[in-house]
Parts: sequence; structure tokens; C-alpha cells
Amino acid sequence: MEARPDSPAGGPGRVAAVVTLALTLAGFVVAALLPMYAESTESTSTDPVTGVEATTTTDTTATLVQVNGPGVLVVLAVPVAVAVLPLLARRVGAFFALRVTTAVLLVAMSVLGGLSVGMLFAPAAVVAVVAAALPGRRAAPAAPSAPTAQPA
Repeated sequence: MEARPDSPAGGPGRVAAVVTLALTLAGFVVAALLPMYAESTESTSTDPVTGVEATTTTDTTATLVQVNGPGVLVVLAVPVAVAVLPLLARRVGAFFALRVTTAVLLVAMSVLGGLSVGMLFAPAAVVAVVAAALPGRRAAPAAPSAPTAQPA
């Protein structure tokens, strides 16, 4: 099955858009499942019989979901939803516009969330900028029309 001439299917821009989506999904999984918080507590106790002091250190970690609840998954899903947009385009013009929109939004989210999870989406933002700069599939040139006979 061949793509229509005005379809955004194929081309380097499409490949970069798919890579952008894959990287946002990876950022989502990392942010949702890997520990993002660490805490170290130290307690000291003295044995009443010997008078010896003992120090115990406890290290704990927690994920974003454990600390903030499952609602944080909605926030983490926003970059993924943005990355899907260009892949839903049906026309070349819309595909280009959505690639540019995706690049702008992912860069903004990465910068605004830079001190927390934003850096997890920074690679996707970089690829989205590249995707916006790459050409998509160009429409096929129009077939030459048959010459018409001119009355003399």
C-alpha cells in the first residue's frame, strides 16, 4: 500500500517524530518507576548497662508515585501526549505544524521542569527540535496535463 502524496507517512521527519515519542515514553517510565527521592536518617542510642553509644544509619528511597500519589502519572503523561500529536497528522502541512508545536512544548516542559523531571524529557525535546527542522515527505509533483487542441 503506497502512501498518498499529501500524507506525512515516511521521511526523516516521521522517523524523528517516532524517536521523540520513544524517548518521552522512556522518560515517563524512568520518572514513574525509578527512585527519585532519597533520605538518610541517623539515630544514636546508648546501652544503659555498658554506656556504649551506637549509631544507626538508615537509607530509604521512594518513587514519585510513592511520594506524590498516582496523580503524578497524569502530569508525567503530558509530554507523551504532546509527542504523539505529530504522529496523528493526516496531511503534510498539519504534520509540520504539529512537529514544530511538539518541539516548542517539549523544550518548554524540559526547561520549566529542569530541576525535577524535566531533564528526563530533555533528550526527547532535542530530537523534537531536529524533527521540526527535518523535511517530511513532499507531495508528488502534479502530472503534466495533456495538451489541449486550440481551435484555429
